[in-house]
Amino acid sequence: MFCAKISKYISDSQALFQECIDLGKEINLKSANLHSAFDNMADRMLKIAELYSVLKIDKNQGLFEKLADVLTGTGENFMNTGELINQFLGSRNMRYHYLENESILELWNLRHEFSLLYCKREKDL
Repeated sequence: MFCAKISKYISDSQALFQECIDLGKEINLKSANLHSAFDNMADRMLKIAELYSVLKIDKNQGLFEKLADVLTGTGENFMNTGELINQFLGSRNMRYHYLENESILELWNLRHEFSLLYCKREKDL
């Protein structure tokens, strides 16, 4: 009975590990898309700053240049965060736990089979 519960627990945790791996990859992909969106917004802000430069309105030009810098930095932050999440959840680290649980699951399943076989032989006596 105990072996079956442990096997179920390990099997459930493997499903959660796999879900974390998939979500880590998805977050990385979406953060890269968000990074490119912020870069596009920064480019638009720079174009607006150039327009104010042509119109010789320096105060607004500086504002939009700084806004473009903030957007670029925010996009980089999203990209780096996505890569870190993917590094931890989507690749080696979480896969290690997943594979480690797989071998433990096999061991507990084997132990459960032998336990059932032993109980059956004891009943037959």
